[in-house]
Amino acid sequence: MRKSWADALNSRLEPKGIPPVSHLSNEARGLDAAPSSHVGRKGLGMMKRGIEPDRLVEVEEIENRKKEYVAIRRAEKQAAEDAKRLADRTIQRKQQSYDNETGQTERSLS
Repeated sequence: MRKSWADALNSRLEPKGIPPVSHLSNEARGLDAAPSSHVGRKGLGMMKRGIEPDRLVEVEEIENRKKEYVAIRRAEKQAAEDAKRLADRTIQRKQQSYDNETGQTERSLS
């Protein structure tokens, strides 16, 4: 359903030079972003008249959760990169220590 909707929309956007939309989730597209939400046309009209629509509170809560989600995802990614660097350094140190103990300066595969 989502793919067919995206295909139909993209067939209308392409002739106008508008970038295509994707039916894939942000995660599937490799994006560190939570899905977006909006207040809507009626809500914006209310805001222009000085009225705070109920939807605005919901959208603000969603936006705050999105910021937390993105921060957590970035922290997880950074932690994984840090762990890999640490593992690589540990392996390298152990290899150097082994080479020093055995008098090897360079390992050969032959």
